Amino acid sequence: MDIKKIFIQFVKFGSIGAINTILTWAIYMGFVELFTFEWGLGIFKIDDYMVGYTIAFVITVANAYWLQTKFVFDGSGQAHSSKIFKTYTAYFITFLLTQVCLWILISLVGMDKKLAIIPPMFITIPTNFLVHKFWVFKEKN
Repeated sequence: MDIKKIFIQFVKFGSIGAINTILTWAIYMGFVELFTFEWGLGIFKIDDYMVGYTIAFVITVANAYWLQTKFVFDGSGQAHSSKIFKTYTAYFITFLLTQVCLWILISLVGMDKKLAIIPPMFITIPTNFLVHKFWVFKEKN
């Protein structure tokens, strides 16, 4: 295991993460600022911040996949469809985690919608790197 290579990959992954964080935040904030709504579905309700984060998720995962494939990981040993499926699966897990965190922070704690997107990132960014490094773009020995 080459620590220097892993560190460089983490820095590149983090740089792409920073780009996607800004993009996610911009899409999320734009949606929350432009639309305010709440749809009730029985005991479950859908709020504007949930829809905004979902739209941001779909766009930024595609962006992350493309940038990670080009600049961070060598995934040449796997089929494109396999990598994209794994990428969306990996990000979907942290997407769900973020949605739960947003609901807790906004609905239960009372945190401002504009700030609540930040705390989950401290969990999701390192989790996503590890999952991508060791599963999505796992190098063949």
